[in-house]
Amino acid sequence: MINKLSDVQIRKAVHPSTKSLSDGKGLSIEIMPKAKRFKFRYQRPVNKKINNLVLGYYPSMSLKAAREIAQQYRELLKKGIDPKYQTSSEKVDFDHIIQLYLKKGKADWSEKHFNTTKGRYENFLKNPFGNRDAAQITSFDIYNLLESVAQSGSYGTAEKLSYIISGAYSQAAILGMVKFNPAAGVMKQVTKTKKTQQMPHFNLTRKGESERLGRFLNDIKALNKTNIAVKTALLLSPLLFMRSGSLASLKLESYDKDNKWLLINAEDMKKDHSDFIVPLSTQAINLLETLIAATKPKIYVFESRASKLGHIRIEAINKAKSRSGWRFDDVTIHGLRHTATTYLTEIGFDYEVTEMQLHHKLVGVRGIYNKAMHLDKRREMMQKWADYLDNLRNGI
Repeated sequence: MINKLSDVQIRKAVHPSTKSLSDGKGLSIEIMPKAKRFKFRYQRPVNKKINNLVLGYYPSMSLKAAREIAQQYRELLKKGIDPKYQTSSEKVDFDHIIQLYLKKGKADWSEKHFNTTKGRYENFLKNPFGNRDAAQITSFDIYNLLESVAQSGSYGTAEKLSYIISGAYSQAAILGMVKFNPAAGVMKQVTKTKKTQQMPHFNLTRKGESERLGRFLNDIKALNKTNIAVKTALLLSPLLFMRSGSLASLKLESYDKDNKWLLINAEDMKKDHSDFIVPLSTQAINLLETLIAATKPKIYVFESRASKLGHIRIEAINKAKSRSGWRFDDVTIHGLRHTATTYLTEIGFDYEVTEMQLHHKLVGVRGIYNKAMHLDKRREMMQKWADYLDNLRNGI
């Protein structure tokens, strides 16, 4: 038997309606506007009627796999057995139905909405669901994932993920790839977390906000008559994503120039009681080195003789910010954490990576912290963020 089809031919095949390409001896592939599926055409042994069986969808099912199944069916027919009554799974990966959903969306949505939707899939859904059989993913699986995201403080994100999953399954059901939408009604069961007061921050998805952030960075850099330790702490705030208290009380022993990180011991962390690594960008290291050379601290990076604590107070950082012209309702030090991680998630960094950098526990995903978890990716992320801030400061 000479096979007529090739992977290249199938991959390049497109058709505005529906067209079948034959591979010979009953095997063909149906080219549809939004999908490609293998079919096996045969004469039923009992009533001699022509029947068609769907074998699977390309590329989830390869041409080689389709040929092997078709040959198995031919062997059954030789024995008088109807392949229809044999157990055969039609596997369609979740990634495949998502890609079809995105393909349709690209034609209907704005470029920004398309990129945001694609980013949410890659950051939240691809790892747990991507390679799984779409028909085997249950409502409970979807609920567990959405509940985990909601409990981490991102109920709104969980809602958006629900729309993506449900939209992809609804389309797949119409195309006959799955029998029903397992995401239907699931979001109603997800715990609606209390909306925590969101600290003022820069929403970089809004027009003009990146320019505002650039002005803020220049204003704090231009501060005069400010204690060098306080000013340096303020300049480091947008670079480190640290809580104000942890930053103000940072110990000198935590700074490791050779490894380019801050290693904060569990007892010095305000929450979770676990060691924590903060990778340092080149910009952050330069600020720390300049401060240490100028003040020669002994215990705390931001030492203060005026404070009984031995280090600067959170209030001192906030007052310096206010003197630069930025009030509490403009932006807070804590709000800068949200500014950074929201932006970085949107441009493609994994949700788990950004949450780790905030020292947040991922409910239902990680029970405990690994202090070196995602370290290489976090290094890349911190440097990319610092470079982005430099560009904003310079008006690029």
